[in-house]
Amino acid sequence: MINFYRAWKDDKESEPKKKKAKPAHCCQICGKRVNGLRDHVEQVHGQGMWVKYLKAEELAKRRQFLEALNEV
Repeated sequence: MINFYRAWKDDKESEPKKKKAKPAHCCQICGKRVNGLRDHVEQVHGQGMWVKYLKAEELAKRRQFLEALNEV
């Protein structure tokens, strides 16, 4: 039984370990990587902050678009 366990353990240790995937989204407020961005923003940064976060992202995209138009 002990030999069986040792063989199993050796096989298990020799298998390549799976790397954990990084969380999907990065919070622009604090820079933390999270899976549930909406929940994170609401819980950590305050109630109602998600709507402000979305508005800020939209404004940033508009500014970037307008700057690109001005460069041409």
